[in-house]
Amino acid sequence: MVRRRFRCALARWGTLALVSLFASGTARAHSVAVAPPDQKDQVLVESFSRLCGELSMYGLDVQQIETAGADAIGGVSLVRSGGQPSARIWITAPAKSDKADKDDENDPDDKIVRITITVADADAPTLLAIRAADVLRASLRDYRGLVLPAPANAVSEAPALPAAVAVEAPAAPPASAARGGASPWTVTASASMLLDPGRLGMGLAPSLEVRRRLAERLFVMVEAIGPVMGHGVASSAGSAQVREALVTAALAVRLAERPRVALDLFTAAGPAYLAVHGDALPPWTAQSSSAWAGVFGAGARFTFRLTSRLALRASSAAMFILPRPVVDLGADSYAMGQPLVLSSLGLDLAL
Repeated sequence: MVRRRFRCALARWGTLALVSLFASGTARAHSVAVAPPDQKDQVLVESFSRLCGELSMYGLDVQQIETAGADAIGGVSLVRSGGQPSARIWITAPAKSDKADKDDENDPDDKIVRITITVADADAPTLLAIRAADVLRASLRDYRGLVLPAPANAVSEAPALPAAVAVEAPAAPPASAARGGASPWTVTASASMLLDPGRLGMGLAPSLEVRRRLAERLFVMVEAIGPVMGHGVASSAGSAQVREALVTAALAVRLAERPRVALDLFTAAGPAYLAVHGDALPPWTAQSSSAWAGVFGAGARFTFRLTSRLALRASSAAMFILPRPVVDLGADSYAMGQPLVLSSLGLDLAL
């Protein structure tokens, strides 16, 4: 009985020792601060989630930057720099010993080392978090002499860092993450199609659009379309060729966005110029005329990002022209169909 009780006591004390050892090891875990990114930026949100996992696998205590204590040895902020996803990494210098000379209080080594890395949108969710964690780990080794073992289940290291890596002069750590944002200006060159559901059929035209971001999900656009070629109508009295040119101002709202794709809804309005050139058979006389009208409509546009600055864009809209144009051919008259379908396919360039 005494021996059994002695064994139970040893087991209890052994368990307590293991728990204490584990707790002390956890308490000694080095703390790093991370700044939550703009929740509307899906690329940065995905990178942030993965970054926290990568840092945790290195045995670091990951804390929100608002709640991180003064003992944080470094940190990371995910923001946009020049329209591209970036990781701003900072590392604190180790505390000076009590024997340090007071004349060295302003030594630059006591301050903060900040590093910035940048990748393209298309690669950010995969590479930005891995590279940020690797750079932070290497910097802690170089500037703090801290060696973090690589976990057995760690993802294989990313390719070598690109040229877009900047080491800044010592500075104070960031108080919070800057709100990121894509390039505010975009120019689009497109091939457009204006479809009359009646007798005019399909017409083709070039188009040029300039877009400005007003807010995270709000845009204003100005587009010039024309001249539209290919519209014509014929009768026993002759034929008429119709040319159109449109200029529209539109307001767009981003309905959905992912790292590579985006969907917008928009409404547009503006002036339309129509010109008709007639060819007549005797006894009719050919005439040409032109007129101004108003055009308005609504539609959707789909964007597929190729790089951080280039994207493919496809859009389609139902358009109405008022007053409704009418073409007279001898004794016959033709009214342009409503609504017209305006579709386009083009290339976006972010400025």
